[in-house]
Amino acid sequence: PEDYLDCYRALCKAVLEASPSTHILLQTVYPVAREPLDWQFSMPPTEINRKLSILNATLPTLAAEDARITLVDTASAITDAEGFLPDTFTTDGIHLTKEAYREILAVLREMLKGALSSQNQTVSKERNSL
Repeated sequence: PEDYLDCYRALCKAVLEASPSTHILLQTVYPVAREPLDWQFSMPPTEINRKLSILNATLPTLAAEDARITLVDTASAITDAEGFLPDTFTTDGIHLTKEAYREILAVLREMLKGALSSQNQTVSKERNSL
């Protein structure tokens, strides 16, 4: 997981250097299904998801490094109680279905609504102080 975090950090840095006004929405990494349907994993799904959980637990550190990075926990929306990607959200154990993307989109919409509401409140306060 530390290698992946370093790669994410490098990617975010490159994007922000190339486009300083960009705001990155960093999503958590989705789990895999308990039983891959048409996919051969290099290790058991429980081990993959354990490593992904560790990676996801480190992502807040990355987001805290720059105010232009916001972490959005979209993985929780499509993870079952045991930490797997439910069959209804995957076509093959790893790739997502339309239903999964709908759940992810709902999380992103809620996060953006909150962010825009906060931004509008800040703008209103600034206008009122003039």
